Amino acid sequence: MAAIIGLSLLFQWFGITAIQATTYAQVLSIALLFLLVGRKGLAHPFQTCVRGIQGSLIPVVFISIVVGYGTAVQATPVFGWLVEQVLSLDMNPYLLTFVAVNLLAGMTANGTGGVTLFMENFGATILGNPAINVGALHRIAAISGAGFDSLPHNGAIAFQLSVFKLSYKDGYFQQFMMSVLVNLLAGLLAVLMAVVLF
Repeated sequence: MAAIIGLSLLFQWFGITAIQATTYAQVLSIALLFLLVGRKGLAHPFQTCVRGIQGSLIPVVFISIVVGYGTAVQATPVFGWLVEQVLSLDMNPYLLTFVAVNLLAGMTANGTGGVTLFMENFGATILGNPAINVGALHRIAAISGAGFDSLPHNGAIAFQLSVFKLSYKDGYFQQFMMSVLVNLLAGLLAVLMAVVLF
């Protein structure tokens, strides 16, 4: 991993785009692995590659499905209407950020997408208010992005459960408690602190 990061940064320093640099770094790291480890450490390189590819297919399919789902949801008229309704709520800006980012992240199954949509649609208005503490707003948005994005249709959840060969019935409750409930409580605490302190 360190080789990939180091080589990627080196390639970027030479003016290669980030995606190309990462791709070149991965290919070069694999070649270095074969050269340095050799036949003794890796007796069956082809079979090892095949097993790696087979092991990654299911998680890649799960993540692709979820990303496709988020994209399809964003393209619907209902999504646009719901974004307008959420952003038109008349409440404290910190609480609005908490509610809106959580709902947008839940709808898109993507915390970063929820924060981005919120900032694109409402950021200029909310940041234009001089009474708003931008640092507190940023923290609330970041915490909120990690709340409802961990609902069952999230790609990371599907990936983790598939890696550990768990069904949603067996493994999602713990994920919900740690990824959704804890973040919701932390977000509410952050809102409360922002309202009281700022």
